Amino acid sequence: MPKIVIAKDTLETLPIPPNGYVLYMDAKTPHLGVRVSPTGGKVWILERRFHGKTVRRTLGDAQRLTYTDAKRECRTVNGDLERGADAVTLTRQSRQASKQAELDGGVTLRDAMTDYLEKKRRAKDDLPLKARTKADYLAMLDVPRLLKNGTMTAGGPLRVLGAKRLKHITADDVRTVHALATGERRKAYCMQVLRAVMNWHGVAIPDSPLGKDQAGKDRIRIMPSRSAKNPIPGKQLGAWWNACMSIAGDSADYYRVQLLTGCRDPRSGRRSPFPRPISAQSRTAMDASHGSAPPVVFALKVSSAASLP
Repeated sequence: MPKIVIAKDTLETLPIPPNGYVLYMDAKTPHLGVRVSPTGGKVWILERRFHGKTVRRTLGDAQRLTYTDAKRECRTVNGDLERGADAVTLTRQSRQASKQAELDGGVTLRDAMTDYLEKKRRAKDDLPLKARTKADYLAMLDVPRLLKNGTMTAGGPLRVLGAKRLKHITADDVRTVHALATGERRKAYCMQVLRAVMNWHGVAIPDSPLGKDQAGKDRIRIMPSRSAKNPIPGKQLGAWWNACMSIAGDSADYYRVQLLTGCRDPRSGRRSPFPRPISAQSRTAMDASHGSAPPVVFALKVSSAASLP
């Protein structure tokens, strides 16, 4: 990075990079520099090697902080770094202490999952988790309940650990939960949920059957999800829709909803695409065989979600 003698006139004439940013270090004051962004913004920074690592701290906007003030702030922050008392270090230590206190205080799996679903961001776009994902995770903790028709729900496989503290969850608990889940995909999803929440809170299970260091014969393998290899080609959607429209009854309504929305089959172990029993519901969709045609409106004549095949 270039070194220059920084003054008021040089700040105003520093070239603006087309992308990224450029650092200009002051030739007079050690560790003091200016970061210039593509938008023309200029920020005072401190940069130095500390304990074998490059440390950079933002000191303030160059339009508001004078060179003299920036030098003073640089010396202050540098002294704080030497003592391990700068703001960034203290904030990091506070967060670590808070997380450790949370663990020592005995956060339960249910509370840990709630915290995870509220704060977790998706890696691909940094957006919050989808509502359906949150519902699927929480369903893992559902306890069995009696329905109005007299049947009892199965409950979620993680229900047995909902009130247990994270640091008390053992390898045997993981195996018990794995055995409770029905179906290979359900078992895999359950293990993925448990592992994600434990990792989020930084809690490791001793001799975990999910760990890579576990012996192969004792390890629980999480099978990757498999997408449909033969989706309906776009050119055939119109024929499929016409076929669905040619039949009648509750089953026809059900399959039309699946074709239009991509809702998953509730028999696969996931929640029904219908959140509650419905007597009638209208949906609008474009006829797949005539993209420019008026919308096709149809009514779902389903007396209750339980009547779906």
